[in-house]
Amino acid sequence: QRAEVEAELAREPGGQARLEALRREDARVLEQYPPRPMVAAITQRAEAERERARRRRLWSLGVPALAVAAAAILLLVVRPFSSYVAPPGGGAGGGGAGGGVTGVDPGVRLKGGPLLLVYRKGDGDRSTRLSSGATARAGDRLQIVYVAGWARYGVVFSVDGNGSLTRHLPRSAGSAAALAPGGKPHRLPSSFELDDAPRFERVFFIASKTPFDPEPLVAAARKLASPESKLGAPDGIVIKQLLLRKANAGGAR
Repeated sequence: QRAEVEAELAREPGGQARLEALRREDARVLEQYPPRPMVAAITQRAEAERERARRRRLWSLGVPALAVAAAAILLLVVRPFSSYVAPPGGGAGGGGAGGGVTGVDPGVRLKGGPLLLVYRKGDGDRSTRLSSGATARAGDRLQIVYVAGWARYGVVFSVDGNGSLTRHLPRSAGSAAALAPGGKPHRLPSSFELDDAPRFERVFFIASKTPFDPEPLVAAARKLASPESKLGAPDGIVIKQLLLRKANAGGAR
């Protein structure tokens, strides 16, 4: 996973510079708030507050507010930056047939460039994130989630083993769509069901800071010779690709 992330950073404009900036900021915070002394000070403060609460016979009120604040500060010091991305949950989106995802953390944000996530809907409201190269089957219901990062415009589409194209964002040909801004995961309004097209399904997320014409790249994606072929990114455009290998589709395995 580290090698994959480093490769993506190398391809993204300014990706390595952003990583180094995060490392410097991380080091600055840890130098300003050394974990061991901070943990000791916070623990001591929390213990003192609990003792005062005991003397006032206010145990029924639960943990004092200071201890709660100390726990929040401790989390900030120990892990000042987080790259964890939780998929947005909930039921069906507009016009879609579900794709709910559990484990929502609405406060989670991701620093850096665009990111493509694909989830397979399971029993109830549970879903599983699929990595590139994962096996999928006809009838699987998939939910696409993207993180725009610094990008402002983009398209999302998928191409199956027969070369058939499905547009997910926007739903029609033309200009790139305006993306939901920032580093929070954004769930597309509709999930979709895999058909029995053979061999594979590939999902593409193409994004840029400025408006662009996606159609030449869409046409090129439909003509890629093999599932492993990569779509080249022009200057200023980032392309995220996720490959799903089809099992028991079209009679092939």
